[in-house]
Amino acid sequence: STDATYDVEVAGRLEAALRRLSLGDIEAVLLDLTLPDWKGTKEDVIRQVRVVAPTVGIIVVTGWGDDGTQLAARSAGADEFMTKPADPFDMIAKLRLTVGHRRIAIDHHQIEKTFQHMGVKIAEFTELLEQGTAALEKAKAANDVGKKKRSIRPISRPSISPMPRETAVM
Repeated sequence: STDATYDVEVAGRLEAALRRLSLGDIEAVLLDLTLPDWKGTKEDVIRQVRVVAPTVGIIVVTGWGDDGTQLAARSAGADEFMTKPADPFDMIAKLRLTVGHRRIAIDHHQIEKTFQHMGVKIAEFTELLEQGTAALEKAKAANDVGKKKRSIRPISRPSISPMPRETAVM
């Protein structure tokens, strides 16, 4: 079914597209490799988009349908590739797939960052715990030495002599 709705923005020139992509709220791009203001290679167009918007899904839609162009586009960072004229149902399916994969990639990246941050915190905690344990062992060792010194000292005890018994005279 094609009941999915997407907000569509059109940029007829690469410069306008890159400026819009730099805002960071675009999830996917349907990219024609022959934009009028681009003089580089077809792969460079994709790389330029990827530099400005690293998390955006890129679906190349072009009249250049040969295997070499498709391979070069994917190697440069395209997620999907379609040859004109593109089937609208196929385009929506690839758009859904690309957006879904990109959302998963973004979530994965956030999870990795969280775990890396947690790893740093755990490493800091472990270091503090080790320092505390070392300090505790040092204090215990010093206390044990003190106990040994105290136990070596002679203990003077008062001598108890028996009390003389008094005889009772009656």
